Amino acid sequence: MTKIQQQIYTREREGIFSSSPGYSTIAASPGLDKSYIKQTLQQLCAYYPPQSLTNAGIREEERYPKANLITFTEMGELVIGQSVYKESDYTGERETFFSHNYIIPKDRVREYLTSADKLFGELPFRLNYDVSHGKVLNEIDALPVMKPSIQPLNQLLIELGISGKQFKQVVYAVLMSMTTKKKVYISLPGDVTKATQGAYQLGYYLFQCMPFEMRKAFSMLTYHAEPQSKKHIGLMFVEKGSIRPQDSTIQRDFVFDFDQSFFLNISDEADQEPFIQFASKLVQERSRDLDHFYAYAETNLLDIANPSLTLYNELSRLYLLKMGEYHETEEKKLVVFKSFRSFLTGDNYQDKPELCEQLHALIDQESKSLTPSNLPEKELISEMIYFYSIFSRENRNPYVSFFYRVLYYGSKDLSYIGFLYSQLKAFPGLFKGVNQLVFSKNHLISIVFEPYIQNYFSRITTLDILMNEIVYWHEHTPESLGNYSFQKAASAGILSLFPNEKNQLQAYRNVKKLLYADQGYVRSEDVEVFKKEIIEELSLLLIRELDLNLVSPNDLNQLTVITNRVPKLLQLGEVKWKIRVIQQAQDILQKGYPRESDRHAHQPYFTQLQMMLLKGIPDKRIVQLTELTAFCFLNKDQNQTNLYRYDDMLSYVHKNGGGLEGVRQFLFTFSRLDDGLMEEDPDYKRSVQRYLHNHALEIFENKRTLKRWQDNAQLKSLLDRVKYERMSGFRKFIYTNKKVLISGVMLAVLTCSALTVFTMYKMNEAEKDKEASEEAAALSPILFIKEIKSVENQTVELHAYDKETAKIEKSSQQITISYLGYVYTLDTKWATVDKEKEIISFQRIDSSHSPDMEKLAEISEKKKGQEE
Repeated sequence: MTKIQQQIYTREREGIFSSSPGYSTIAASPGLDKSYIKQTLQQLCAYYPPQSLTNAGIREEERYPKANLITFTEMGELVIGQSVYKESDYTGERETFFSHNYIIPKDRVREYLTSADKLFGELPFRLNYDVSHGKVLNEIDALPVMKPSIQPLNQLLIELGISGKQFKQVVYAVLMSMTTKKKVYISLPGDVTKATQGAYQLGYYLFQCMPFEMRKAFSMLTYHAEPQSKKHIGLMFVEKGSIRPQDSTIQRDFVFDFDQSFFLNISDEADQEPFIQFASKLVQERSRDLDHFYAYAETNLLDIANPSLTLYNELSRLYLLKMGEYHETEEKKLVVFKSFRSFLTGDNYQDKPELCEQLHALIDQESKSLTPSNLPEKELISEMIYFYSIFSRENRNPYVSFFYRVLYYGSKDLSYIGFLYSQLKAFPGLFKGVNQLVFSKNHLISIVFEPYIQNYFSRITTLDILMNEIVYWHEHTPESLGNYSFQKAASAGILSLFPNEKNQLQAYRNVKKLLYADQGYVRSEDVEVFKKEIIEELSLLLIRELDLNLVSPNDLNQLTVITNRVPKLLQLGEVKWKIRVIQQAQDILQKGYPRESDRHAHQPYFTQLQMMLLKGIPDKRIVQLTELTAFCFLNKDQNQTNLYRYDDMLSYVHKNGGGLEGVRQFLFTFSRLDDGLMEEDPDYKRSVQRYLHNHALEIFENKRTLKRWQDNAQLKSLLDRVKYERMSGFRKFIYTNKKVLISGVMLAVLTCSALTVFTMYKMNEAEKDKEASEEAAALSPILFIKEIKSVENQTVELHAYDKETAKIEKSSQQITISYLGYVYTLDTKWATVDKEKEIISFQRIDSSHSPDMEKLAEISEKKKGQEE
């Protein structure tokens, strides 16, 4: 066992750290570290004699107060010391003081913490020391403590002029100083020596009011000349008259000047704190019970670091309850249960068996005291639920019994029962246990369960919540679904909330899925009948509320199944027609073609049928399912002249069925429907012609596309018509009279050719340039013929030479034509360009090159072949 150390401090010729005179530690036990002595113990050694005595010239040592010290250091050691006034030092001339401290090691502190008598007992403090005896003090095994001479608290308070409320305020201030690091300064009236003795006795009672865990932070000095913030000193008694109200150094601290009746930072409500009331009462009546309480508190605070005053308030209630001294009211009852919550959790309750036993005894007592006029508050219900969450694995019976009795006695208040069930549902095991008791007694079903379920289901606002409730009851109380009131309330709720659903088909699926989810329940006939009836009623309601325009292909299969769930007797009026449309749409889509279209066309929902079918046709199969696609555009009104909505149909196929090529293939098949009678329908022809006109550029600019469309004789005829309608007036003239024009041009060519041969025969070989011009002039008819054929074949506009092989440039003096690699220059005297008529008129061409006639003819023929 570690031994207790000693230290002596005063003014001497030399100390253990210095060989020169002055204040120093002059002797110490060998177990004390030198740095510890210097930095910690010597800082605690001080004494300033009272001015009231020094001013009076009093030098008798026994007249001066003794300053007793109790404190704990950072390392956890307990220091118990005393400093006294000395009339003279080693010189015999100067006043000094003498300090003697006992240092109790950390591992032995607890025996002092738990006993105020031992901590405040009388000790043999030295009043002087002869340095000739050496600088080493003995280590001691135990302090020779004598029981202190302490007068009763009531008598002490009267002598010191302190009221009971003020004592509680001092207790509160000392407790707060331990956590806030504020100081507590107390000045007592009367003779300074007697006041110091009273301070020591007051400290004895204050220490007993401190819980074990907080006593480690307790520290006090029974006398100091004036308020001074000192490390390791929380409670300081000072000489009367030394406290100055305007002193800025004490403005934040707790100040009790009982001599001058000056108090600072004192709480007027401190005496209302339950723990302070409890401790103040026991410390003067039954201090032994106070020690028992601290042992009780220590056990329940093992897992809580730095417990607060609030926790001790709660523990004091629980301890009084344990001792049978706590008188409950409804308000206090809730406070008590909340106090248990502060100390019991799922992780620590096994370490606190005494508190758990106390709690369950209280719950049993509460359960037995229930009556219709004595029901627990809702907050208390929540507290009980919390405790169930902790103890459910160990013992849930007290809680099941408690809530069962609450349901029974509170059955007339549906709001109260509703709240209780909402709490129970958070814990399925508790919910199930309570309802098993309810369903075990028929009269409880009628007075508790049925009124609750009818009221609760009627107030649910969404289908999802209602279905979750039904499933929860089915899972945890299966017998509930066999109850007629439950079935009636559930069915009414589902049917009233279903129309509010935005996606009713999805809502239907959810209801069916939840009702028939395989949860491993024991099936009963009445429950299965209940489910079947709900689905039938819901199926009828779904079909009645269904907007056929919103039905998607994915919905159709499910809707077909749902229609089969509607009883035949209920398939009337609008419901009957909707069912027929849904079933017909499914049948047509499965077969891929319609039948008895005339009969379908006369039904009220024919348009919706067409829309459903159209949605069900895959884009990639529009051409393949031409007959079905066409059926979707069949005119409902048979009195109209056109059988189909051709324009809409072609637009749909173009957009969804592959564009031009999709329409071409579609028309190829469509024209053969009804033995090809469609080809004779004028409306059909006009619609196709409008379509071709709208897409003429796409068709005519692509030769491959054009050729495909021309493979069909009727389509080729319509294309020719569209082509003619798109021509300008001049083109239409040429197109209409092309044979006459070609004959005239050929005659001109023969004539020009003859003239050219004749001219060439007459020309001189030296005139090569002129000869070249005449050869080029001979080509001009070829150019002109080409332009005419160009118009005929609709390849380019006549004037757009830059798109072919010819290019024309005109200046004020001449016209230049670039064609087939040759450049021809025409004098404006001999040639003109008429852009409106798109004709080049010329009489003579001069060429800068001598053309190769054979090659030019070969190229011209090749060009002509390409165009054809």
